[in-house]
Amino acid sequence: MIMKQKNKRLAPWTLEKLQITSGTNVIPTATVMLKQAGGVPVYDTATGNGPVNAACVAICRIIGIDAVMASFNVVASERGSESSAEAKVVVAIGALEYEGVANHDTDIILTGARAFLDGVNKYITSLRAECPNGSREMKEMGKKFA
Repeated sequence: MIMKQKNKRLAPWTLEKLQITSGTNVIPTATVMLKQAGGVPVYDTATGNGPVNAACVAICRIIGIDAVMASFNVVASERGSESSAEAKVVVAIGALEYEGVANHDTDIILTGARAFLDGVNKYITSLRAECPNGSREMKEMGKKFA
């Protein structure tokens, strides 16, 4: 079951910066900076089996969550070098799946990372809805979701 949420509440995390190193005979590496509303920026660097995977690994490490991208689809809005990309992903967290969506100008790696974070934020939002008073489960996940 894929959870689609149209809740426009402030997302728990925003992607502030993303730096990617990738290429032939290079280990894909991502440096990610995330921030919560009113919080301080948090950085991490991770490697992966590709640049999008490296970004997702860094995002998961910052947030402290075990999530994987189960599906990744990118579509160009039009032809040409100036077309924008839309990414739709499915983020699997345990037995649950959340849809993440993002649009960006021309960078499909950034768009993929934002879509992944969108899916993770939907998971966090669902936890907040289920545990509005800061239950034990939320506390176990740390103050990152507070």
